[in-house]
This record gives sequence, C-alpha cells and structure tokens, in this order.
Amino acid sequence: MKPDRITSKHFFILLLFVVLTCIQFYSVILNFNTHVAGNKGDAWQNVWNIYWVKTTVLEKAQNPYYTDLLHHPHGTTLALHTLSPLNSVIGALLSYVISFTESYNVVFLANFALSGFSMYLLAFYLTKNRFAAFVAGCIFAFSPYHLGHGLGHMNLISLGWMPLFVLYLLKRLKHTRLKTRGMQHSFLYSLPYHQYTTQHFLFFFQH
Repeated sequence: MKPDRITSKHFFILLLFVVLTCIQFYSVILNFNTHVAGNKGDAWQNVWNIYWVKTTVLEKAQNPYYTDLLHHPHGTTLALHTLSPLNSVIGALLSYVISFTESYNVVFLANFALSGFSMYLLAFYLTKNRFAAFVAGCIFAFSPYHLGHGLGHMNLISLGWMPLFVLYLLKRLKHTRLKTRGMQHSFLYSLPYHQYTTQHFLFFFQH
C-alpha cells in the first residue's frame, strides 16, 4: 500500500475518534461554553491551572511552580501540584481566542481522541489489522480508568503519549535509526509535563 493511502486512512481513523469522543461526551458538546467536563471539584482546579500557566509563563515569564495566591502572604510551592503544564500551555494559548471553560473542554476532548488514535497506531503496527487496531483504540480511549479520571484529573487522562512511546520503542528494536530513537525519547520525556508517575512506569518498560 502506498504511503499516501496509509496516511489518508490514518487521518480518517483520527477523525472517527474525534466523532466518537464527541458522541461519548455529547453533554460537554451541548454545554461547551458554559460547563467544564467532569465534576465540580478537580475540574475547576485544572481550569485554574490553565489560567496560572497563562499568567506566569506566557504573560509574566515567571516560575509557574510557585504561587502567592495560596497560603497568602507567604505563598507555597507547586512542585508536586498536578499542574500538567503541557495541557495547561495548550489551554492557555487557546484562551486567547476562546474562554477558559472552552479551552479546558477542547484539551479534555482532544486527550480522549488522541489516546484512541495513538493506541490504534500501536495496534496497527503490531497486527496490520485496521479493524482490530480500531477496537483496541476504542477500548483504550474509553476504558473505565480513562473515563473515571475524566471527572477532573487532567494529568491522568493524557494517555496518548504512552502507546506512541511503546510504538517507537518497538520500531527502535527493529530499526536502529537515529530518528526512531529520537521519537521514542521525545515521547518519554514529554510525559513529566503531563504526569510524573506515568513516565516512571515507562522507564521500567524500557529497561
């Protein structure tokens, strides 16, 4: 099969995961600009994360891992806070054109769609069966674990990097090209910007 045909079919699958995500979270779509996805607790904390990263990183060029808005006037560290900076940076950039609520919802939905698509890519690489790979992506994206943490744990729903890491690890074992090694490590070292513990799991997997 020609590379352009493979790419077009992969793109169609990505669009399909976007549609399925919108169906799964239809209530988010119907209340997109008035409600955040998830519950009334941790979800709003993640909206604050987007605001905080926008304020410190994009507007004031300050350290986002310290704030005096909590425990004022002494302030406190956010070193162990679930800041999920990569998600928050994306949300912060979006907030220049849409609201914080809408920015959070976009990042939320994108994580589910991309998680399914990344698992599809891994499963397709292993099986060469497009239907089986699609089913694997659906199971991974809409698993009870993923849906449960969707109630408010933005850092724990960013699972799309894990299958991509495994995919390029397997490719590296087969092809020792510098590009493959670079892609593998880029996915591994992007994980702390979502969730530290996930990276630790993959360190064990790698070794």
